[in-house]
Amino acid sequence: MKKLLLIIIAAMILSDGLFALDAPQISIQNLRQKGMGGVRLSVLDDQYSIMNNPAGPAKKEKKWVSIIQAQATVSGDFFDLFDNREKIINAATGDHDIDNETWNFLSRFKLSVGTTPLYITLLNILPLGFNLAIFDSLNVRAKANPDVPIPTLDFLAYNDTAAVLNFSTEIGRYLGLNKDMFALYVGANAKLIHRIQLGRENMDIFYLVNLGGGNFSELDVRRALAFGMDIGATLALFENRALALSLTLNDFFRTKFSWIKPASLNSVGDILGEGEDTGKAYINPSLCIGAAWKVGTILPWVMEGLILSADIRDIFDYDIVPFLKIYAGFEFALLKVLRIRGGIYQGYLCGGVGIDIPILPLEIDAAYWGEELGRYPGSQRLDNFGVTLNIVF
Repeated sequence: MKKLLLIIIAAMILSDGLFALDAPQISIQNLRQKGMGGVRLSVLDDQYSIMNNPAGPAKKEKKWVSIIQAQATVSGDFFDLFDNREKIINAATGDHDIDNETWNFLSRFKLSVGTTPLYITLLNILPLGFNLAIFDSLNVRAKANPDVPIPTLDFLAYNDTAAVLNFSTEIGRYLGLNKDMFALYVGANAKLIHRIQLGRENMDIFYLVNLGGGNFSELDVRRALAFGMDIGATLALFENRALALSLTLNDFFRTKFSWIKPASLNSVGDILGEGEDTGKAYINPSLCIGAAWKVGTILPWVMEGLILSADIRDIFDYDIVPFLKIYAGFEFALLKVLRIRGGIYQGYLCGGVGIDIPILPLEIDAAYWGEELGRYPGSQRLDNFGVTLNIVF
């Protein structure tokens, strides 16, 4: 039983993405965003602006080169850990088998520790309004299937290597807008994504034992190359562009993955080689709107640079409950070097802190956020704690 528990925990290593039938969205771990309630469309003053909103780099006035260096994230149903402690201890000591309820509880725990996948941005460095992001990310998701005679696990892992070329500019001056009061920014992203995905549904205990022994022959392994595009716009209003209203349409012509299954799995080269065509999957378009208001300094040294922001995402995805589409949060500076954050993430409280060291090209972000894995609020909460270290020039 101890070996089985270790196998279950190992299946959660490097977990981050969502299990879904459609092709998952490309995912970037942004702990500033998580600590602020998940808002991103109109918070465009950091190295993630190219991914938050295609119009974002044009709104930034300074040049940025950024590299994410390291991160650690742990996730699970921590609030119910005390209530389940006896069952977990009994299962770990081998006194009895894991029941469905405990199996489902354990499946929510995830851990990611180590160097962060590659993420580099060049913002306002290239000529003619072009910007670039290159990154690699690994996402793993395990989902338990309780209330069946033999508990099973659905498993999905995918590695994305992506290059995002952005073009963004300010067009308000061409439309005759008062430049002191209004600014209109527009942009587009062209994305080239190489994805390697492996998974299997309804893995039972016996298959998990084989998996722990290094037998991956029955996993569904495939790869695909996809091209996608995003468009976005931000209207900045009033003096100092204090209010920003944003709209984005991601994957607006459906980003298509044409899957190829390798003929064998003897080496990594087999995965990258030629194989059998196994069909297509799509990332569907996603329309989102958001707003951010730079309130400014409320109390010197204690609450400076206050930002309030809110997003409504996936507006036309009717499979998502409307309440789960809402994100809202705030950020302010404390003692000049600390950034205090908080908000509502899909109905759950969240918070975070950022440390910006002026004499070093170094940022440290930490965040807690809860997210909903079920189809309705309060169904299956997942608690997340994360720390990221960024190198920013």
